[in-house]
Amino acid sequence: MNPLAALRHWGAQSLLRRLWLWMTVSVVVVGLGTAALSYFFGYQEANELQDAQLRQIASLVHRWGHLPDSALNPAGADVDKDARIVVQRLGAPEGAHGLQLSKDLSDGMHVVQSGDHAWRVFVQQGDKGRIAVAQRTDVRTDAAIDSAQRTLFPLLALIPLLALLSAWVVQRALRPLRQMAQGVDARSEADLQPLPQTDVPQEILPFVHSINRLLQRLNASMEQQRRFVADAAHELRTPIAVLSMQVDNLKPLQLEPQARQRIGALQDGLRRARTVVEQLLSLARSQGEQTTLRQTLDPSGVMREVITDLLP
Repeated sequence: MNPLAALRHWGAQSLLRRLWLWMTVSVVVVGLGTAALSYFFGYQEANELQDAQLRQIASLVHRWGHLPDSALNPAGADVDKDARIVVQRLGAPEGAHGLQLSKDLSDGMHVVQSGDHAWRVFVQQGDKGRIAVAQRTDVRTDAAIDSAQRTLFPLLALIPLLALLSAWVVQRALRPLRQMAQGVDARSEADLQPLPQTDVPQEILPFVHSINRLLQRLNASMEQQRRFVADAAHELRTPIAVLSMQVDNLKPLQLEPQARQRIGALQDGLRRARTVVEQLLSLARSQGEQTTLRQTLDPSGVMREVITDLLP
């Protein structure tokens, strides 16, 4: 079984797992998409910020009013040589740290190869000449990536937290179902009262209504069965009692041994039938304590029937 099918099978076994799985997948997809967009825009913004710095430096040099005769290169122990920004006047000597720039470069941003590195160059025309402000592109790229990653990592760290939060939210949302299941488990087999509908989420309410209708039909069916068992037991009780009395009346008679054996077998059968009837009556009473067994009797008719059966 491939991992995707195994994950789908694992989620199909539980509604909680299924909801958590879909929410987690949604959070991961949205989180990764947001992180990718954040990384892209952060990278673009960092590059634009560095371009703005080149423009500001060029503007400051023009305001200073003194264009350098050779390339200006910051020096000192606290200056990163790779991250330095070079300022030079186009057409002036390159100097030891200058760049090989064509004096025909137009104003604006350019990418120029000078020596072993590519440079991002901004050219601007001023009152006293044209200057170029340059920075290595690999340094700019590293700085832009570092800036973009700083916006990316918090979003990536937020994804597992959102996944855990979604699991907690789903578990809280399914709490009414668990409480309802515990209430049903605590019931006895004879308790067919409808399930409570208070504080039930709207999405689960149709399911609760269906269960209540099923319980109502089941209760009606069981009530019908109890009445049938009780009525059948009462209907059989009197004939069995009459047959037992008639068989007892045969005992004083002078009968053949074979006939007496058959009478004994008949008595055993009647006793078993009487036991079954009593068990049916007990079952009907235990299953339907609230059910009143009613049977219309005619006492005079019953007495006449019994006396007629007993008289020789």
